[in-house]
Amino acid sequence: MIALESGFLGTFDARRAVEDFSVVVAHDAIAAKNYSLSAGRYFDVKIEYGDITPEQFAEKVNGYSKRLAAMFTESKKLESKIKGGLAGLMLSDGQSQGGKA
Repeated sequence: MIALESGFLGTFDARRAVEDFSVVVAHDAIAAKNYSLSAGRYFDVKIEYGDITPEQFAEKVNGYSKRLAAMFTESKKLESKIKGGLAGLMLSDGQSQGGKA
């Protein structure tokens, strides 16, 4: 992790442009874009196209659907856990467990 962080920091400190990682942008260019730091405004998006069969496409979509369903399931569990934790903080008389509300 430290090597990864030092890579980020070294690139930043050296003000280096690294393909698919960082760009160097002049202050005037940032000002011209209303100080937006949205990354897509400052580098070109490269899309590589490749031919796939309908079966490969269906397989990819099926995989994405399964991953998304798993994320939705996890999201519901976390939402329930958060709601339970929040409910545990409130008492019937309007006081929190840590003192007066």
